[in-house]
Amino acid sequence: NRKELWDGGAQLQFNVFKELSVAEFYTDLGIVQTTRPANFTRAVYEWKQAQAPVTLSGLEMARNSGEAAIKSLVKGRIEAAVLSLANTMGGRTTGVFSSLTETTLTGMTGLQALISNTPTAGTVGNIARSNTFWQNARDAIATNFTTDGLISLRTLWRTCSFGSDVPDLIVFNGSYFDNYERALQATLSYNLPAVGKEAMLDLGLPNQINYKGATMFVDDGVPANQGYLINSKYVHFVTHKDRDFE
Repeated sequence: NRKELWDGGAQLQFNVFKELSVAEFYTDLGIVQTTRPANFTRAVYEWKQAQAPVTLSGLEMARNSGEAAIKSLVKGRIEAAVLSLANTMGGRTTGVFSSLTETTLTGMTGLQALISNTPTAGTVGNIARSNTFWQNARDAIATNFTTDGLISLRTLWRTCSFGSDVPDLIVFNGSYFDNYERALQATLSYNLPAVGKEAMLDLGLPNQINYKGATMFVDDGVPANQGYLINSKYVHFVTHKDRDFE
């Protein structure tokens, strides 16, 4: 669970690595480096607001005047509001998979902005993407995934890894996940016993699998023909402690 509850503030600000400190060996009386490094810069984001109405008319309240009836009606409306918010916040238009940036207050700063198809251009969090230290990587693969998809996935994994910091989430849209599964199943072999009790053989793969320890799953909110390798350590979902959909 990567959700963080914050007290408030005019903006959301995060320290972002921009360079490492100078680490060195030294002799008994050798001169050591004491200059304080500028390890961090600051990413700045704006608060965003989302809502879904739970509304009852006077006529509806009159028609459902009994305790059980009104509770059932309110429960249904709340469930509909929760599903509506989940679809909106998990979508690609104004939700987590959108291309909106911190300057658009009517939608979340989405993964298309944070993990960009143009990683050397523009800004994110009000800082330039041009610094290679935090710059995201990208690659293009053949649509059916079988030509170079697995090769590209391995290369991106290595490019996105730094020491023990590695992606722990991989999310594909439906077609990419299907093509990835098809590419894997082309090389699967099944060893069945010659004798034994009859059993059911499951030839499919689950909707959630692992790749090098990272959880891989499908989400229809991901834009067409895209997928993301994410290190959740560096992706934050922040809500105000007094506005957490209560």
